[in-house]
Amino acid sequence: MRATGAQRWPAAGLLLYAIAALICCGAVAVTVHAEILAVQPDGSGPFPTIQAALDAAQPGDLVQLAAGKYSGPGNVDLAFGGKAITLRGLPQSPEVCVIDCADGVWQPPHRAIHFQAAEGSDTRVEGITFVAGQAVGDRPPAGSGGAILCQGASPTLVDCVFRGNRAYTGGAIALEESATQLIRCRFEENTASHGGAVMVFAGTVSLSDCAFIANTGTSGGALSCLAAPLRITGCHFDANSASNGGAIALGQGADARITLCVLSNNFATFGGGIHC
Repeated sequence: MRATGAQRWPAAGLLLYAIAALICCGAVAVTVHAEILAVQPDGSGPFPTIQAALDAAQPGDLVQLAAGKYSGPGNVDLAFGGKAITLRGLPQSPEVCVIDCADGVWQPPHRAIHFQAAEGSDTRVEGITFVAGQAVGDRPPAGSGGAILCQGASPTLVDCVFRGNRAYTGGAIALEESATQLIRCRFEENTASHGGAVMVFAGTVSLSDCAFIANTGTSGGALSCLAAPLRITGCHFDANSASNGGAIALGQGADARITLCVLSNNFATFGGGIHC
């Protein structure tokens, strides 16, 4: 029997032909694997600092930090330059990958990261502990965001720990015109006049499965929101304190939805848990 054209194609050839046809029709997306840029705390390897790796990274790349402590020039005051890249420590054990904003820096204070180039949700920070960040000044933005300041940027922060950071507003994080998502982050012993751990000025901010422990402030021991849609789900607020709003302080323009959260042992003169 005479073979037809289809019968003469080997199986592998038919598969390649089908894939090529689908690609031409736009039915198959071609995945480009991201580069992994590894950074060591001792500065060894091709990237001596975190900033060097961020500068070299292209959209979609992963900057992977090894376990250890990162401090000093090039490891604090970090800038992502608007790139959709991921800075990752160890999400399962964030305590072992630390950015220390004070140790080894001869002229403190310093933040860890300043997002100000319209970074979006595809810009991610995962599995890192931020300690001793400080913003100096008695007004925004200079005095905002002890560890991280977001201005017109909306990165996604996952599985991070913020401990012992301080500022005038937003001891750990300050968010201006931001749609940042905070997921499974932990805030401990951060301090600010407004928003001991987190200050939301404007934007649409969401927090899910986060913990706020022993943060302090004048208004909003853990979190303060002036005028923004705020979504808080599955979070735990414990042992935070302030004059107004031991855990949370909400301004007149705040639209807050607080769902499935636990507020315990918080203290304030007005509103031990929440002050509106």
